Amino acid sequence: MLYKYNDMTDHDIDVAPGQILEELNSFNCDFFDQQLDIAANLEKQHIKLSMKNQNLEVKIKFFEL
Repeated sequence: MLYKYNDMTDHDIDVAPGQILEELNSFNCDFFDQQLDIAANLEKQHIKLSMKNQNLEVKIKFFEL
């Protein structure tokens, strides 16, 4: 059974998406033993985080105001 949760939460940030991607990669390497698969899609302006063994997938979408 697949559970889907989407709370559509918006956050206003003062950094570029590239910096968030770098911080996620640093966290993944330094503290999480590279368990996350991090994929950036520049065309669609999102970052997808997934964890194979936990059946977890998170999509971070960026909008320019």
